[in-house]
Amino acid sequence: MRQSPPQRVVVLAEGAWGGPDAKTGIGFVRYGHDSAVAILDSSQAGGNARELLGPRFDIPIVASLEETDRFRPTVLLIGVANAGGYLPDGWMPAIRGALRRGMEVWNGLHLFFGAIPELVELEHRHGGRIVDLRRPPAELHVASGRRHLPGRHVVLTVGTDCAIGKMTVALELRHAAREAGLRAAFVPTGQTGMVIDGWGVTVDRVPSDFVAGVMEDLVAQAEETADWIFVEGQGSLDHPAYSGVTLSILHGSQPHGLILCDEPTRTERKGWEGYPIDHDLARVARLHEQVAGLVAPARTVGIALDTRELDDPGARRAIAEAEWRTGLVADDVLRHGPARLFAALRERLAAPGTAAGAAVGGDRRERGDA
Repeated sequence: MRQSPPQRVVVLAEGAWGGPDAKTGIGFVRYGHDSAVAILDSSQAGGNARELLGPRFDIPIVASLEETDRFRPTVLLIGVANAGGYLPDGWMPAIRGALRRGMEVWNGLHLFFGAIPELVELEHRHGGRIVDLRRPPAELHVASGRRHLPGRHVVLTVGTDCAIGKMTVALELRHAAREAGLRAAFVPTGQTGMVIDGWGVTVDRVPSDFVAGVMEDLVAQAEETADWIFVEGQGSLDHPAYSGVTLSILHGSQPHGLILCDEPTRTERKGWEGYPIDHDLARVARLHEQVAGLVAPARTVGIALDTRELDDPGARRAIAEAEWRTGLVADDVLRHGPARLFAALRERLAAPGTAAGAAVGGDRRERGDA
């Protein structure tokens, strides 16, 4: 689905690299098809991406765009995904500098750079290109209720909060499917997924009447080349700000299977402190199945935990508790790999007639299993 030539990318993450707002930059460095040649963050200049992501990611952190000239970069990526999608203070000089160098600027913020006359003038004068990733498709339609092609298995990642690993889990599951020799696709629904995979739609900028229709189109496109389709979820059903887009993705993609993502050590919603997270995973899983079933049946197949704040024994305890409480396979795909979760998907979805399956039974103590 990618058609552009390989790019050499500078990730702009000034003052943010390694933090939660830098998920676009981190996700691109970890999974992107194009090469990240430098991280631009003067607060960590002299460091290296491998300190955060591991030895495989030998990418210098620099203080200025001028320091990246030796890498002959072709793209400046806006490497943050902050609440509201605003342009952080002090970032405009780097953006101007990139356009003066004839570079592309990939922008996933709600602020469209293509609507800023100064940047458009620089783009035209120096031969650069502004790519506003959140710009909606020109043609939109409402959902039709389209059913999936025979033999296709559509899996949606859902979560207990935003920025809790839904994209990462979907990408890791696609990797597992391909390692098993299966045709698999990832469906990007946000700006980070788009810069990683080179296609998709940032659905949170699509008018609400048309989000489900966009999801139908994206899944249909993925089904042309894949049998296993992993859809990137957004937000959460009970989020005070983002539940609308979550619901539209759920109904528009009509998944057969759900993977529920959770971070057991997170107590409050990211950016909405004071709003606690519901960690009753059995209840949250049942809620998603019930809401999905208003349009098409789906079953929760597994739990994907983000255990980065736990040591190895703590992570194993959290995984075991999630499995005990839900009766589902649970794991951390970055700590242990996606194999167990994907095996559960193959077992429960690949057989005919198993798309809906049995609902999650709830806390085993509530069912008298203690």
